[in-house]
Amino acid sequence: MVWRRLVLIVCAVGLLAGCSPAPTPSPTPSTPAPDLTAPGLAAEAIDQLMAYAGSTRVINVEITRSEARLAVVIGQQAQTYAWRDGTVSPVDADTAYVGQAIFDPRDYNLSDLAVLFATAAAMAGSDKNQKLQIVDYDEGQVYLNITTNPETLPVFFTTTGQLVPLLDPTGLTSLAGGLAEVVDGSTAVVRLGIGADGSVFADSPAGVGQIAHRVRRQQFPAYVQLKTETNPPASFDPTAISAAQMNCAAVAVATSLGRSLSDGFALAVYRATPDAGPTIFVTIGGTTLETTLDGKILPS
Repeated sequence: MVWRRLVLIVCAVGLLAGCSPAPTPSPTPSTPAPDLTAPGLAAEAIDQLMAYAGSTRVINVEITRSEARLAVVIGQQAQTYAWRDGTVSPVDADTAYVGQAIFDPRDYNLSDLAVLFATAAAMAGSDKNQKLQIVDYDEGQVYLNITTNPETLPVFFTTTGQLVPLLDPTGLTSLAGGLAEVVDGSTAVVRLGIGADGSVFADSPAGVGQIAHRVRRQQFPAYVQLKTETNPPASFDPTAISAAQMNCAAVAVATSLGRSLSDGFALAVYRATPDAGPTIFVTIGGTTLETTLDGKILPS
């Protein structure tokens, strides 16, 4: 009990002398996690992943604000690596190699992830949990796209970081660009048109009983689907059809029916008979009228 009295005496003396208890050490502030939207940091993370993987055979890239992932093909198998807090390590992932396009992500403009995210947010109407992905979109075409969670429409960018523009089938410049994408240098199509959903399409022969249906949807790059069609219309040169002609035909039919293109419409250009030239068929409100290439409505 003597030592307890000594402690009490010492404490009492200390208090009388105005001494204060020893201060509690302040916790060491934690270092914030690296933010890959900082200029140059996303590209640097990809460089580190490429160096660690020791391969340029990349099939998938995913980048969020806090993490970057990269999948490479080793042999015939995919291996995924992750960059977190400046450290790279192998991780388990669902990515598999099934013959998709191989690319080098350093060819893509990742110099400023913040700008890409901001552009995508303005287009999608959301910036929740944004993720950038570089992947084979269709038939070897590799695009950069940004998605959100909860999910909105993905926003696509080209290799240089340029936004893939929205397609407006009622605008001449936009329609002309869409037609160029779906025609893609072809000199023979059996059908060219505008879908009811605002997409632009071209159908080209692809072998016996097969049609290559190339579509450019309003917010997506062009892609190709193979369709079975045993008796397609005769082919024609799509360069003979302009956006102005298609727009003129659509306006003429809308006016004739007392409607507006804003009500929605569909349009197809094809040869109704093998010995005839291509004409334009416009459908508005369930009614289809045929016009010449200069927009003159033909009798039913």
